[in-house]
Amino acid sequence: MTLQDIEQKDEETIKILYMLALMPTDLTKKFLRDLFGNKVEEKLVILGSHGIIQTTKHNNSQILNIHDVIKEEVLRKFNSKDQKHKKDVISSLIKNCNDLYSDKDFQYFNQLNPSDNYMTMLYKFIDIALQNNIINDQVAHAISTALRLNSRGVYKYADLDLHQQLVSKVYNKNLEKVSPIKRALLYANLIYSDFIFESKERFIEYEKKYLHLLSMIEKSKNYQDLFFIHTCLSFSYINLGNYEEAKKYIEKAQKNINYNNNIFNLYEHFYIKAWLFYELREAETGIKALKEYEDLNINQSLHLVARLFMKDLEIKLMLLKGQINKARKELEEALKVANSHYNNTPSNIVGELEYTKAILYFENGQYELAEKQCHRALDILTKAFGGDIVDLDQSHIHIMLGKIYDEKKNHISALKEYKKALNFYDKKSCGKINYFEYGELLSNLTIFYYKQKNYLESKFYYKKLIYNFGLNHNIVEKLVKVLPHEHVYKMNAGCNEK
Repeated sequence: MTLQDIEQKDEETIKILYMLALMPTDLTKKFLRDLFGNKVEEKLVILGSHGIIQTTKHNNSQILNIHDVIKEEVLRKFNSKDQKHKKDVISSLIKNCNDLYSDKDFQYFNQLNPSDNYMTMLYKFIDIALQNNIINDQVAHAISTALRLNSRGVYKYADLDLHQQLVSKVYNKNLEKVSPIKRALLYANLIYSDFIFESKERFIEYEKKYLHLLSMIEKSKNYQDLFFIHTCLSFSYINLGNYEEAKKYIEKAQKNINYNNNIFNLYEHFYIKAWLFYELREAETGIKALKEYEDLNINQSLHLVARLFMKDLEIKLMLLKGQINKARKELEEALKVANSHYNNTPSNIVGELEYTKAILYFENGQYELAEKQCHRALDILTKAFGGDIVDLDQSHIHIMLGKIYDEKKNHISALKEYKKALNFYDKKSCGKINYFEYGELLSNLTIFYYKQKNYLESKFYYKKLIYNFGLNHNIVEKLVKVLPHEHVYKMNAGCNEK
């Protein structure tokens, strides 16, 4: 019997077949029942009796497949239909997916591996919806879930490339049919993508839309969602080096923490909170945030990678407090666990830990070891991210290399490293940048050009330093002690010029 014959005799069966052809391969009969309901059994029997679908057994499950040649023929026939017919099939598939996924959140998917039917169909569902410009609350919920699964540090199988691709697909879509709260949650999950921070213009546009949404929903009583949204906003401002805004939103999130029952939201909140205080070089407050996290006793419920990111932050805070020996011991153990988990292949967390090891050597005055360690960390992070200086850690490593070369009186290499980092920050800037490392970079360039007797350039970087950090920051206070008072006086006079 041909496809035409089946279509003429049973429109519902051919409709199921068209939908199956649009879906991933190797789907179980149980999954299809969950998606379409028990009524699908009868249709599958009909399609099986005509040899259109095949059933095999694997691990006590019945796996259904359409042969590639038959699938191509089915898709050709489907694509030859008029728009009304195709829209009816697509709408039916989207409706069934909406029903299936509407009650499944990140915590549900976090237990699954990437080949699970619910996972593979999630991405296919999103692709089909976006291709056909069907974006409602349920589709937005699915996209938010997929984005969160592939952000750094929480899901075992996170794919950063997939995250970037999904953000670029959805960013310019019309979301007017999505409710404000679902749009805000979607925007919160977009924030973990480098795509949003690729240009000043894009972030400013994104920020404007996001803050407008926030003004619409902040008076609602959806405290758990607001807890997550405010936490994500804090992350975005840390990522930009705007600690004033970051602190404002993490404090707003803190007010709603008791309404949250999601351990992953709690993890991200305390990680971002501790990271903020690390960047502010407030070690005691950062350690206090980590203690609050430990008291929740949720660490073992999280994936190893998430725990390693938190451990890395804890070690960095130890180094701030000068606890070199304790930090060294914890770091070696963390690296051992991370390398074993990734089987010595490059990854974000391994690169992060290797960078922390470079900090340890540098703070201990072991500059030769620190230099080698910087190159080791850069090599891993470049492979993990697919490029050099696409991430903050990479720029910070180049600053450290510049400082090392400065110590070794290799001024040409020092300037080269400083300029690499400076170029990254200039592209990233959407206003004031308060990264401690950025402040050190501007301070180092001020001193560098002063020593070269290039006072104009020295003054230029000093003015940038004052603009971003103010006269009372400890980086500025330290710099003032190094330079002659007369030069500082002249530069300060220049800072007051309009």
